[in-house]
Amino acid sequence: MKKVIIQGKTTSLNRAKNAVRQVYGPKSFNAQYMHGEVHMYFPDEISENKVRKLARVLKLKVVKLENRAVLDVK
Repeated sequence: MKKVIIQGKTTSLNRAKNAVRQVYGPKSFNAQYMHGEVHMYFPDEISENKVRKLARVLKLKVVKLENRAVLDVK
């Protein structure tokens, strides 16, 4: 997966960026706030384990894990 979408209305862009840096490391990634969602793009593949760990840090659940990951409120 190269794209993660956070649909939870309680997640701000800065909170999402800090959580990704904590889980993914200081590697480069792009993040945008669009239409009430946070969209994050990664240059390399992000593993399923890291997506699940990111969801745990943000206190969200994983809704979809296919070509992109979708996280939403529990």
